[in-house]
Amino acid sequence: MLELCANKISDISALSTHPPLLVHLGLGYNNISFIGDYITGDIWPSLLSLDLSNNNLTDLLDVVQKFSTLPKLRYLVLTGNPLTLIPGYRGYIIDNLHCLTILDDIRISADEKHHFKGLARRREYILDEAKVMLEVKYLKGLPVPEEVKNPDDQPEFPVIERLYFVQFMFPAEHSNQASIFHILHDDLEDIRTVSEHHDSALETQSAIMGYSQTSEAHTPGGQPEIKRVNNLSSALPQESGVSAGISGEEEKIREGQEVTTGEHCLQLAPVNTDTKPWAEVIEMNWQTNLVRDDLIVLRDFFKQGMNISVIEQVVLCFPVEPECNACSPTSTKDKKTTKKKETSPQELRREPPQLNTLASFHIPLTVFLDGEFEFSSVFTKQMDSTQSTPASDNSEDAKALRGSSKNTKKGKIKDDKKGKDKKPESKSKKNDSQLTSDEMSPTEPRLFEMQVAVRLHHWTTAVDSLKEKEEKNKAQEVENT
Repeated sequence: MLELCANKISDISALSTHPPLLVHLGLGYNNISFIGDYITGDIWPSLLSLDLSNNNLTDLLDVVQKFSTLPKLRYLVLTGNPLTLIPGYRGYIIDNLHCLTILDDIRISADEKHHFKGLARRREYILDEAKVMLEVKYLKGLPVPEEVKNPDDQPEFPVIERLYFVQFMFPAEHSNQASIFHILHDDLEDIRTVSEHHDSALETQSAIMGYSQTSEAHTPGGQPEIKRVNNLSSALPQESGVSAGISGEEEKIREGQEVTTGEHCLQLAPVNTDTKPWAEVIEMNWQTNLVRDDLIVLRDFFKQGMNISVIEQVVLCFPVEPECNACSPTSTKDKKTTKKKETSPQELRREPPQLNTLASFHIPLTVFLDGEFEFSSVFTKQMDSTQSTPASDNSEDAKALRGSSKNTKKGKIKDDKKGKDKKPESKSKKNDSQLTSDEMSPTEPRLFEMQVAVRLHHWTTAVDSLKEKEEKNKAQEVENT
């Protein structure tokens, strides 16, 4: 037995120089990202148990191909590696390594072998990517807006549009990734002779087609490499910075920009649910699927956990000022048209939205690295009624509208008092005193609830691979049309 756990090992080539006859090899909690030909049956013919947990292995096809040469392997642990996030991870290993009895401390049953039968022949369906589903069921107990609590006391303008949504901070999708191509030495001589005479033409063509040639980079075998760049701007050096203050970071999140957080400097981007108006219980019933191919980043993100926020969006709407036509003489026809325009609904001008974070929570996602596939919980928080964004605006339009609305209200109240007797007036006074006493009393905090679920997609049978392939084909057909 040889146990080399937690030694920051990244290169295991030294183990294959004079390999002992081992039964167990422990390489967990290291920095191994490449196995090569160093763990095969030719080097370790007697190996029964192998622990490679919590490393940086991402290529499932390559790992399975090497392990399939170990004739006596019965026990295998790969938990904590990025490749365990692939949907067909467990099924593909079970259908390839027939002698394996325990995978990730879970005994392989006969039903599993039957359900995943045939998956080993579908290598083209095994992609180095993971799919995560986010879901929000409902929001309950949000602060009651002032315009809902006291609708009669609100001015005519501004009209308030108040909406709510949930924001997830998730790893950003990087689609512009460089692909590397290798050129043989025989073909390289022909390319060099052509490039000597047509350097300028090749530079122009590479700029149009989106290719950039690097003459200084070489592969380990001495062959130069050419990188294909989908976007020319991605080939240029870019400066990356981290937000210095917390307030600036929150502002970036609200504006929908990418932010850099955490120890691993993960690039996160907001994923927002649909917006819903206020209600005692807001039925969100929202879900989305996110596919990421950078498995190491996703694994580190699961270690860190995910932050979610409940955000209130307030938009103030003011009437559009009509054009001044007092100087020009108006005829009777013009007066009729203006009367018709007054009866039609008034056009409103929308102000930029005001965003207010009502609550923030942290979701631990390390369960996905321990072999689980779902996290579901109901988050609660005591909320004060004053947390809701007040519908106030200090602009001149708002002040003028407030003054005009107060004057009109005063006139209406005076006219109503003239036509009323003394008895109803006393009742109204009592009601007014009751309202003021209620308003003076402190408001009780509300218990906010939110049900959230996060699921890691995985295959339970070999048929799931076919279903997923059909779904991708349908999605591509829709995009093409």
